[in-house]
Amino acid sequence: MRSIIDGQATSVEMFHAPHGEPARAHEAVKQQLLSLKSPATLRRRLGDIDELHDFRRIYVMGCGRSGTWLLTGLFSTYADVEIVPKELGIEYFGLFTTRQKALVVKRNFAAHSQVEKIPECIEIAYAIRHPFDVLTSHNPVTGNTYHIAPHRWLNEMLALQYLLDAKHRHTTIIKYEDLVRHPGDSQAFIAKKLQLDIKHTADLFDKTFKAPPEAVRAMHGLRAIDTNSIGRYKDSPDKIAYLKGILPRLGRMLDWVGEAFGYDVAI
Repeated sequence: MRSIIDGQATSVEMFHAPHGEPARAHEAVKQQLLSLKSPATLRRRLGDIDELHDFRRIYVMGCGRSGTWLLTGLFSTYADVEIVPKELGIEYFGLFTTRQKALVVKRNFAAHSQVEKIPECIEIAYAIRHPFDVLTSHNPVTGNTYHIAPHRWLNEMLALQYLLDAKHRHTTIIKYEDLVRHPGDSQAFIAKKLQLDIKHTADLFDKTFKAPPEAVRAMHGLRAIDTNSIGRYKDSPDKIAYLKGILPRLGRMLDWVGEAFGYDVAI
């Protein structure tokens, strides 16, 4: 059965799809999602699904404006991978099954606040980008001058620290800069780490990814990978002034990100 997420049809199948009138079925799904917010309930549901069809689950995470849509789209270049083209909470894994070898879901805006509830059986592909590019990036969907506020970035990085400190067994870090500068190498790295088979070259992602409208807008159009997106803040006096103004709020977390991922955070 094809499932519907916020009015958008997807090709994944819904596990134990509710029957009856559309309104009643929709209410049943809402109740399922509420129950699946419990980590124990979600783990049990995933076990039930795997008894019928065992497949791998990959959750794309990362702070907004860090290339999460780009990373999600790259998964369309691998064989036997199904992508849910929507930003969703971790509980949605309890609704879906697929006939492919792997199912990819992109995180929603609140996923970082639920990171400790992610079951170990769900693999995480985490996109990281230079903090200054993230904090000065514009998202056409919201229209804000700078989409990611300092407190959002700090909370996202706390979630990343938790994943690394807790040693979540299946966390793969992908640097945005590597993804943009060397997409083929990044694709091969992900294939090896997540045991995927490459079907199309990385440069074809804009042809293979069936992106939803919000993803197209967020990426300023579904187009070839653009290296000009790296370090744009350096050429803007307004962005430099803004970064200097928020620097005290970023504190030690900025130093940690710079040291952990090799970013120059001097300004």
